[in-house]
Amino acid sequence: MFIFNIGGLLHKHQGSKVDFDINAVLKLDPQDGVVLTEPVKGHVQILKLPHELNVQIKNLHTEAKCECARCLESFTCTVDVPLVSREFIIDLQERDIGENEEVDYIEKNRNEIDLGPMVREEILLHFPIIPLCFEGCKGLCDKCGINLNSKTCSCPRDTEVRLTPFKLP
Repeated sequence: MFIFNIGGLLHKHQGSKVDFDINAVLKLDPQDGVVLTEPVKGHVQILKLPHELNVQIKNLHTEAKCECARCLESFTCTVDVPLVSREFIIDLQERDIGENEEVDYIEKNRNEIDLGPMVREEILLHFPIIPLCFEGCKGLCDKCGINLNSKTCSCPRDTEVRLTPFKLP
């Protein structure tokens, strides 16, 4: 779970902090298109400021099931988030929030903070845009579709495939 008890911290003086370690399974929506294969691990530090809590999550790490963008093979990719920081305003009144303003806040009478949405956002933002099984992946033959990492084919090759559409007749 990504819900932490902060009741004691809310009533302490400015500068007080608490630390937690994360080692929990994060359930993502199927529409996110990402399936995590390992629990999310990391370290949380929450610092009390005059009117807000500063939440820092360091060294988030997990692994996900990926499909290579070149050869379409499944593989496990690593997702690392070095540092995330967010302010949660304490006991913000609804009238204090602007119409188009997105604010994270905590009700003073609640003793918990849910960091699940924050962790989810960061995992998705740090997920590789073009996942590759390895940097030198050769991909699929554009003629016969064979995986060029494991086999070779006898299809004719243009020396510079990227420029083929611009070749003069």
